[in-house]
Amino acid sequence: MIAKYLDRNAYNVFLMHGTRTEKNRLEYLKDSNITIIHFEYEDTEPAWPYVINKMNPLLETVVTDNKIDCIITATPGQTIYPLITIRSVPILLINIFGSFAVQKNIAKHICISEEVKKLAKRVVNDDKLEVQYIPSERPITNSEGAKKIRDRFAIKETDLVFGRIGRADDSIFDKARRATGSKIESS
Repeated sequence: MIAKYLDRNAYNVFLMHGTRTEKNRLEYLKDSNITIIHFEYEDTEPAWPYVINKMNPLLETVVTDNKIDCIITATPGQTIYPLITIRSVPILLINIFGSFAVQKNIAKHICISEEVKKLAKRVVNDDKLEVQYIPSERPITNSEGAKKIRDRFAIKETDLVFGRIGRADDSIFDKARRATGSKIESS
């Protein structure tokens, strides 16, 4: 949403997008005049800093080639690869879980709640912490994926559903859930 609504008269907006990422994320941005930069990769390491192996192009190259002045990204709070390699531009880190990073070029931890700020504050100085609640948009109407999910769980069209938006990846759930063979549907 941040990329979608940044003022194009003031900013050139680039969005790096892994070719393995869901295509519906790109559909969301189709009319927003954002330069999409696709990147390929072999795999991602399962532990911090979550190195993306054989990433092409590299984030450093994209920053240099496009004369990018600032990176805005969301993470659990700590710097992850490839952010840990970036030293030349400030980073606005949207902190979603309260972990913390002290990489010198993180200009701000934009925390999504006071609770997240309290967690990050254990290490991050106050002048680098700010709370900004993440807005949301109305759901896309007539979405086939939404209709499938509503039908599957007998959710009426007039019912409002709240939940965490995550990725369709079984590995992010606890071992008990994975052991049951539960699968996640992507919409």
